[in-house]
Amino acid sequence: MQQRGFFQDWSFTPEARAFIEQKGGIIHIPMNLSVGCCIHLDAPPEIEVGPPRPQDPAEYACFEKDGVTVYQDKRFACSHPLSIDLSRGLLRTKLAVKGWRLA
Repeated sequence: MQQRGFFQDWSFTPEARAFIEQKGGIIHIPMNLSVGCCIHLDAPPEIEVGPPRPQDPAEYACFEKDGVTVYQDKRFACSHPLSIDLSRGLLRTKLAVKGWRLA
């Protein structure tokens, strides 16, 4: 399912892809958060493992990238390639966006 202007320029580090596959092979990417009135900043999205919540599927488009099923918010916007990597904290390992630039 590809739309005109729909962002699909994602890549995965080997560690992130292994983590996603271990968790079922599905991720969802919400719309990036824009904040500010005088100074505009775009925060990177929080990548989550698994499909979107049942009440949200109409807001997402689905595609496959490198063997991973990706549900991405249809409003997600970016103009350059992004990578998904692992971020390890003291208590939790999670997915993180690499290559995000503040607008």
